[in-house]
Amino acid sequence: MAMTLRLDEATHEALRARAALEGRSMQETVRDAVDEYLVRHAQRDELDRVLDEHLPRYEDALRRLGQ
Repeated sequence: MAMTLRLDEATHEALRARAALEGRSMQETVRDAVDEYLVRHAQRDELDRVLDEHLPRYEDALRRLGQ
């Protein structure tokens, strides 16, 4: 699937320089950055889900430890 990504001049130049430094295309560099972003946020979402599920069980003990 294709999409258009609009960048300001400074970001475009930084992306161009980074891609050139790594010997990759700008498209490949952006695709990898988006993949990393999605993985990082999926992991954070999973951690939030686990904490929401299990923290209430220890709420009283954590409150006492904080005093």
